Amino acid sequence: LDGDRIQSGLLLFEGNRENFFLLMMQPPKRVTTSEIPLREYIFIVDVSGSMHGFPLEISKKLLKDLIGGLRPTDSFNVLLFSGGSQLMSERSLPANPENIRKAMDLIDHQKGGGGTELLPALRRALALPRSEQTARTMIIATDGYVTVETQAFDLIRNQLGDASFFPFGIGTSVNRFLMEGMARAGAGEPFVVTKPEEAPAIAEKFRQYVQSPVLTHIKLEFGGLETYDVEPASIPDVFAERPVIVFGKWRGQPKGTISLRGYSGVHAYEQKTDVTSVKPLATNSALRSLWARSVITRLSDYNILQKNDQRIAEVTELGLKYSLLTAYTSFVAIDSKVRRTEGDLTRIDQPLPLPEGVSDYAVGGGIAGAPVAMQGMAKSLAMGSQPSTAPFAYGRPAAPARGAADRRVSAERGDGWKSAARPGGRTELSDKEEPAENREGKSKDIKGRDQSDWMLRIDKLLVTGGLSETAVKRVIEENAKDIANCLRVGVTAGAGEKLTLRWTLDGRGRVVDVKIVSASAGTRAMGKCLAENVRQWGFDAPAQSGAIVTVTFAVELSRK
Repeated sequence: LDGDRIQSGLLLFEGNRENFFLLMMQPPKRVTTSEIPLREYIFIVDVSGSMHGFPLEISKKLLKDLIGGLRPTDSFNVLLFSGGSQLMSERSLPANPENIRKAMDLIDHQKGGGGTELLPALRRALALPRSEQTARTMIIATDGYVTVETQAFDLIRNQLGDASFFPFGIGTSVNRFLMEGMARAGAGEPFVVTKPEEAPAIAEKFRQYVQSPVLTHIKLEFGGLETYDVEPASIPDVFAERPVIVFGKWRGQPKGTISLRGYSGVHAYEQKTDVTSVKPLATNSALRSLWARSVITRLSDYNILQKNDQRIAEVTELGLKYSLLTAYTSFVAIDSKVRRTEGDLTRIDQPLPLPEGVSDYAVGGGIAGAPVAMQGMAKSLAMGSQPSTAPFAYGRPAAPARGAADRRVSAERGDGWKSAARPGGRTELSDKEEPAENREGKSKDIKGRDQSDWMLRIDKLLVTGGLSETAVKRVIEENAKDIANCLRVGVTAGAGEKLTLRWTLDGRGRVVDVKIVSASAGTRAMGKCLAENVRQWGFDAPAQSGAIVTVTFAVELSRK
């Protein structure tokens, strides 16, 4: 459906027990002024105490922009509500300069105060007299601090044929449940502004969304086609930015005529669809899920605030019948072969992403610069600077934290964690790490000194028993802090010395035995330290109990 006029299309699906249909009303690709019917806008504005300040100022600006863009043939009204309500006029007024100025003055004098009685305000707005051919649009600007969410949903759903409802949430802590629920009840989408700088762009998008109704007062007649369980119960207006979709079920034979009537521009509109010309297709089986999901969403909106056993049973039944995920139904993976006959559970810690805008440094604990060092290792591997047998490198951590910033710079180059040291192994600050207040008078001592870093890398890795090397390397990487601490213990190690450890895993991935296979004199202390730490590590459950991991670490002296 993509043409130069309003079009409708019909899809049918014939199942073993139930048959489904979908009817879509699509606006023209480009809407002309002649296709837009007479418009009436009723601005319902929250001026309660919670709207004081930024939210109310944004509401004023939004209304001024929308009212200022009305055509002379349009009509409008303003209803302000808090504990009570105030109506600009008992009838909507023409959008002429005098009335627009009157509305601006009314809005400008609002400061915000009192309670938030949304439901009486909606009912009062709906009771206003209207013209039969006019497309009535209600714009609700509020932060949503009310306790009548379900009643508001009912009112909007039942009145969709008489008016279009568009919620606009404003404030730092908008009641999104109300905004999104009203939008779903009104077959639209929610618009929310939480920061002043967001307001212009979102307000302009909102204005574009609500400014072009193309078909109003829509009536559907299913002549000769027996339908039931139709969603939504009343048909909303078609806008240039909002097509309308009607779901439902049908019985018997797919026959008869569907008549669509309404008003487009200043003329009556009618379009008929011959049902017999539309063939039910097996490829339309998704209509089952679309209909069920629509019903589940409606029931769930009510159940979030007021749980009801009957609604819970309905949602559960729909989820099971149509294989949909709901608040009460889940998908369960069942293996055809039971591999864990003992029935024990395996705990797996799953890392989760941080919230948007939160740095990785928010993950607390450990040595200064540790998270960046891990990033450095990943960069080093990606650039191929490490041999394939040594994808991880660990440096002995510097004891002082005063030079953390410089160590982070070093780590970004892929060097791992390091501390400057003499070949003898005694740790001291390098010129980069020395605090500024202590550098004076020492630069001559440091200059020309042979500075180097201890590094520990994986030289060889052998895994048996159905566990992947990648999984083992991941656990080693996750425990980089343990390795770095043990490297500090092994200060007597020299370049070229190696340490080989072997550990055994049970069927749940727990380490049950650790042995030092080989260790030079300079790595024995480090080996004992690592063996104790490895016992605390947790691995993925292997395919079979008794998996063995053998890893050889090599000590290197990286010179600058």
